[in-house]
Amino acid sequence: MSRTGWEPAEKYLAFLAVLDRDARDSAAALELVLAQPSIGSQLIDNLNASIHLRALLTDLFLLGEILRKRAIPAKANSSLAEVP
Repeated sequence: MSRTGWEPAEKYLAFLAVLDRDARDSAAALELVLAQPSIGSQLIDNLNASIHLRALLTDLFLLGEILRKRAIPAKANSSLAEVP
């Protein structure tokens, strides 16, 4: 096992590249909407339906689930270390 426990590192780095791309794409969509002289509900509905925002949210949910799953064993191990 590696020092960080995040192996194989290239898998995590590849996903972070996807997350970065999806975040940039989402930011571009948001900036386009914010550049409009008026923002109506239909424009917001279309932004909410954007594949870019959906991809970013899915990325974040996936990452959050991975981090939660990895944090549970770490908490369990630290609580065991405190038992006399």
